[in-house]
Amino acid sequence: MREFTFAIDYDAGADPIMDVCIEWPSVVAHSLDGFVTEDRFWRIERISGPERALDRIEDVRFDGTKCGESITEQDCEAARYHDVLERSADELVIYTYLEDIAACESVHTLAGNHLPSGLVFETRRQGSRHQWR
Repeated sequence: MREFTFAIDYDAGADPIMDVCIEWPSVVAHSLDGFVTEDRFWRIERISGPERALDRIEDVRFDGTKCGESITEQDCEAARYHDVLERSADELVIYTYLEDIAACESVHTLAGNHLPSGLVFETRRQGSRHQWR
């Protein structure tokens, strides 16, 4: 097995999910992401933090006009499906599935273009940093 790790540091305004993490530094999000094919992936993300921050993250995820995947200024074109698996005052678990992905510059799609399908990613978001493994 091979492992590759890296981190992306975001400026405020660059990504709507990271904006919430920047505004509320106590927010911590862990996810497992699976890349099925070059145009499909899934994610289960567990986010802990203040209730208002969780509300904002949920709003962004369920807003079809906002992209929380791209690592560039170009939003991803895709059919998005989200479900809340668990919710409490200080924790939110969201399942996400994207398919028919086109014109997307995300870690998922870049990996899908260059690596075999079936990859699994582990990520952590806190503050302005999004770590990938």
